[in-house]
Amino acid sequence: MSAFAELSKTVPLPFDEPQTVTIRLLTGLQLDRASDSIAVIQARMERKASQMVYDRGGDWSSGDVMSTVTKELQADPLTLFDPFKLVNVGVEKWSYPNRPVNAKEIAKLTDEAVEFIAREILRFAKPGLFHDAATAEGEQKND
Repeated sequence: MSAFAELSKTVPLPFDEPQTVTIRLLTGLQLDRASDSIAVIQARMERKASQMVYDRGGDWSSGDVMSTVTKELQADPLTLFDPFKLVNVGVEKWSYPNRPVNAKEIAKLTDEAVEFIAREILRFAKPGLFHDAATAEGEQKND
């Protein structure tokens, strides 16, 4: 097995067919630079938790909702990274005509697009992070 087996891959964008994005395999240093400090991670988790609770009816008093939201956020490997940083270093090209890949164009992407692309970049660079989360979820369901 070569250490340089697959350095990039093309991913279809399910929310904007037939468009695609070509992502690169990130180095450890690039991943480290895309990771966030504990304070930033905590703030992101609080924002996501607020949105998730709101989406589920807005009842903060329910311990079950908060427990579920916390577990979901802790299980998501993307929580530890800045999605925009991942997209800025991880996108080689995309199929959008007349849209060069640069920070200005990336800043125009929707939040959903950034999160999807960042998750794909992270999954490509560190598939074990996602395998472990899926395995843990499957084990919990079997208990």
